[in-house]
Amino acid sequence: MSRFAVLGSPIAHSLSPVIHQAFAKEAKLSITFEKILTPAGALKQTLDAFKVNGGQGACVTLPLKVEAFELCDHLTLAAKTAKAVNTLFWQAGKLWGDNTDGEGLLGYLQNDLGLVLEGRRILILGAGGATRGILDPLLKAGVQNIVIVNRTLTKAQALCTNPHITAYDYDTFNRSNELPFYLVINATSCSLQDALPPLEPEWVKGAYTVDLAYKQKQETLFQQWANKQGALLAEDGLGMLVWQAALGFKLWHHFLPHVKPVIQQLRQGAFQDADQ
Repeated sequence: MSRFAVLGSPIAHSLSPVIHQAFAKEAKLSITFEKILTPAGALKQTLDAFKVNGGQGACVTLPLKVEAFELCDHLTLAAKTAKAVNTLFWQAGKLWGDNTDGEGLLGYLQNDLGLVLEGRRILILGAGGATRGILDPLLKAGVQNIVIVNRTLTKAQALCTNPHITAYDYDTFNRSNELPFYLVINATSCSLQDALPPLEPEWVKGAYTVDLAYKQKQETLFQQWANKQGALLAEDGLGMLVWQAALGFKLWHHFLPHVKPVIQQLRQGAFQDADQ
């Protein structure tokens, strides 16, 4: 039986195991998929132990995506561009890293939500591994420009590798004369801590919003806040999670599962008894 896992901190809330088990059922594969609590700085030790005990591949989530990038022997083009990794596997004893976040987000935004990104202005909150993974795919989708806002300005500025990307800290951005945005993406970890980024309400009013975090049984705090401020749409990251997981599953098993049935089952609470 093939052994896989998701690594991160926090990790108890992760739905990755039930998602991959649903994919495996469709593909008629027998796998195990576990959650392994892995704090920052402990990824190499955890991966080494996981491999010795039969691990074949792993997903990584907050706060490990940049750490995973630095550990890999080989990287896909998507991972090299993002400088962050969310999917790992071993081949000929070497650790490979890929990043399916960006393509997963695009699949969700365009196919499930029906958003048209070409020529649009996008606001991204946060400058961590999640943001790194989605920048290049958004640019390739033809967005007009992307504004990144982060508590630490230098971290956001480090991602401005394209003339269509601009960086601010929150104080400066909230006082800026930037034009309205079509889409606001919360790529911070605030929702996992039941907190909100220090963003003024005007920036989500009349915009589509997506929180990359998710809660299976209720809206995230950011979703609740965005709805109250007049957002056109306030979605969580569940759809993106399933889309990027499907791309990772294809990388491991050479089988692309159907995404929509799993998203629907999750929305309907089909896996509500899963360990969260």
